[in-house]
Amino acid sequence: MEPQLETLPPVPGPAQHLAGVPELSAAWEHQVAARRAESAKVTHLLAYRDRCAARVVGEPAVVRAEADKAAIRDAATMVGLSERLTTTVLNLAGFARQTLPCMWGAFTEGLVDLPRVRKVAEAAVPELNQQAMRELDVRAAEEAALRRTGDFHRWLTRFTAELDPEAYATTCERAVQDRYVRFQNNPNGMSYLEAYLPTLEAAAIQKRLRAAARGLDSPPAHDPYATQHTVDAAAHPDTGDNPAAGDGRTLPQREADLLAAWLRDGRVYTAPVEAKIMVMVPEATLTGESEEPGVAADRSWRVSAGQVRALARDPQAEHQWYQGRVRRNRKEADFDLLSARYVGRYPPQRLRDALIFRDGACQAPGCTLAAERCDIDHQQPWHTGGETTAENLWALCRRHHRMKSHGHLSPPRRHIPAKSPPRSGMIMASMNWPPTPITVVH
Repeated sequence: MEPQLETLPPVPGPAQHLAGVPELSAAWEHQVAARRAESAKVTHLLAYRDRCAARVVGEPAVVRAEADKAAIRDAATMVGLSERLTTTVLNLAGFARQTLPCMWGAFTEGLVDLPRVRKVAEAAVPELNQQAMRELDVRAAEEAALRRTGDFHRWLTRFTAELDPEAYATTCERAVQDRYVRFQNNPNGMSYLEAYLPTLEAAAIQKRLRAAARGLDSPPAHDPYATQHTVDAAAHPDTGDNPAAGDGRTLPQREADLLAAWLRDGRVYTAPVEAKIMVMVPEATLTGESEEPGVAADRSWRVSAGQVRALARDPQAEHQWYQGRVRRNRKEADFDLLSARYVGRYPPQRLRDALIFRDGACQAPGCTLAAERCDIDHQQPWHTGGETTAENLWALCRRHHRMKSHGHLSPPRRHIPAKSPPRSGMIMASMNWPPTPITVVH
């Protein structure tokens, strides 16, 4: 049965070229109808909660609190959710309805879904002033309707940090007090390990763990067959999707086994493994003239100004600095990695770093996989005369790289800027934590 919509909002810009496909147009109509139904459901639940609260106006606080719990219980029973989740949803929805009118209006019109509303409500921290709150509301309602979920979350992270750097720094200081580790044992003999850590620490752990897991096939330094093994590994690189040669485990399985070994017995390992963190920082932040936070190369997380300066001062960390600036006269400019033409098919590491900073993520529409984990692809293939230049190179994840190879993804007909290019005045820093010895343990 087709949904009956009095007024159907237009298909968002990124999908307008698909609006003429009957099946996809019908899917859009159903999605709008589902979002409007969700907003109507939440509105009714909020109305019930308000009515229950009105009955105990003027009563002591404990009476009002218990009446609210009872209203939440009834709402949770009706929609089949836990009382904890229902409380979270209604608290954030009530806040959005009262404080974020543009975002709430987009929700009731079917332009955005409830998870996006929740994300914006969570981002509207108390430290934001009224003007910043209004700007967040307006911009988030616009962007939420145009971006896919993951892309919108990354945009929201960047925007809220830039909106009020001082408020962002205060939020970071408060959040670090809530760090924890949690264990959940499941009945199938497996368990979840959850940790809430400072992002810089988590990013370093992630990079080091992935590097160690990929290096499990590397032979010890004294191995007489090391040279032959290295040649074989180079010919058949591990993409992370398939088991490595000589090891039947997938990359995620190896990461899980390594983490368990590290935490269980505290063993250290003999081969050095580095954690390379790539961030972009305003120059004024490094000099202490600004509190604007830095941003990861893939634009997925921010780091407060204080953390950036501490990391930059760390004598044990290895730093490589790149400067992004707008040059009016290219003839008088310093060497520009992105303007040079390189001999050979594969870009050198410094150009690869520059492309990672430029692109941030896979350049296929809507994809958010970090450029660090992507292939650097020639838009015009190398074997057909494509040059190894920044203009002809872009980051594509393996999935979208294969799509392009089979003719299902076309590169732009002319050079287009990256999804979220670094602005002028940003300092790009590639920082290695001091290497930790790693020994292969099976």
